[in-house]
Amino acid sequence: MASIEMKGMLSVSGGCGPCGGASGDQTVRRLALRCGGFSPYETIAETPSPLRVSTPGALGAAFVPLDIADGFTAIEFLYVVTDSALTLRISDGPPEVEGIQLALPTGYVGGETMVFTIDETPVTVVFTAGDQTLADVVNRINAACAAAALATPRAVATGINTFKIVGVATRFESNSTLTAFRGLVNVTTTPAGMVASAPLALANGNDVTVFGTMLVELRQYPNAPTKVEVSGIGAIRAMVAGRTSP
Repeated sequence: MASIEMKGMLSVSGGCGPCGGASGDQTVRRLALRCGGFSPYETIAETPSPLRVSTPGALGAAFVPLDIADGFTAIEFLYVVTDSALTLRISDGPPEVEGIQLALPTGYVGGETMVFTIDETPVTVVFTAGDQTLADVVNRINAACAAAALATPRAVATGINTFKIVGVATRFESNSTLTAFRGLVNVTTTPAGMVASAPLALANGNDVTVFGTMLVELRQYPNAPTKVEVSGIGAIRAMVAGRTSP
C-alpha cells in the first residue's frame, strides 16, 4: 500500500489581467486531498522525467497511451504538468461486446454469417464447415477484421464457450450528419447458436485539454477509469495512483 500527501496553500491575490501583479484582496486556501492529508493507494507510478509526445494531425485527432498508466485497473488520482496544450483522454478503454455465447460444436456447414461494426468499419464474417470450435470461430472473426484493415485481435475468447469483440476508439463520437460513428461496437447479425445478449457497446472516454497543471481525484474502484491517452506535441510529466490488481 502506498500513499500520497498534499501540503501547502493556494494563495490568490488581486491584480490586473490573467497574470496580474498588483496585490489587493487575498484569498488563501489550504490544499488537501479528499480524505485530508493522506490518501492511500495500492500503486503509485510517475514519470522519472518529462515524456515527449508528438501525434499527427490536429490536437485531439490522434492519441497515444500514457505509458505509466498501463496496467492500472483503476486510475483514482492523476497529476500532470505540460509545457504546451495537450489533450488527455480518460476512459475505460475501447468498448467491448462481452459474453457472446456459442453453442459447441457449432454445426456450421459453411456460409453462416456474422455482421458487426467497429467504429465506421463494417465487418462481415463468413464461416466455413471447418469452424466447429471456439478457437476456429475467433480465428475466422479476426481474419475478417484483418481483411477490413482493422488491427487484430478484435475477437478474444473469454471462457469455454464465450468470446468478446473489442473496439478501437475510446471515445464515442459521430459526424455532423450522424452517418458515421467512432467508439462503438455493434453486432447486428449472428448465426444460429451464437447469442450476443448485449450487442451494442459505446466508449465512455472524455477529453480535457491541459496547458500547465492538472490535478484530479477520480472515482474509486470499481468505478474509476482505466486508461489515459495523450494527444498533441509537447512534454508531459505525470503521476498516476490507484489499483493494479485484477
